[in-house]
Amino acid sequence: MALGGRANSFPQKAKIKKSQDFLTVLKARGKGVVRLSGQWFELKAVLTQGKVSSRFGLTVGKHFSKRSVDRNLVKRILREAIRHSVLTHPAESPSALQSRTFVLRLKKKVRAC
Repeated sequence: MALGGRANSFPQKAKIKKSQDFLTVLKARGKGVVRLSGQWFELKAVLTQGKVSSRFGLTVGKHFSKRSVDRNLVKRILREAIRHSVLTHPAESPSALQSRTFVLRLKKKVRAC
């Protein structure tokens, strides 16, 4: 396979790109909304109607990392982790992750290497 091939890349249909889609998930409340928070990240998931597959959005704000290089590195690492764990090895039940929209946000400052 040639360099730069997209055979194992993060699929375009699994990405959230529009800011309106991010806002919809982040402002969602009530039934069908799950919010998990850890030391470094906050995850919010919303049940979506009529969607066949799950979608993911990643946000890393300037407040937590001033350099764009560091923000992009965090997002690349997260994308790869999602691709390896969720997209290549789906849960035992096919409907476990389907029809959900996920937004993963960094919530702690990252130090430059």
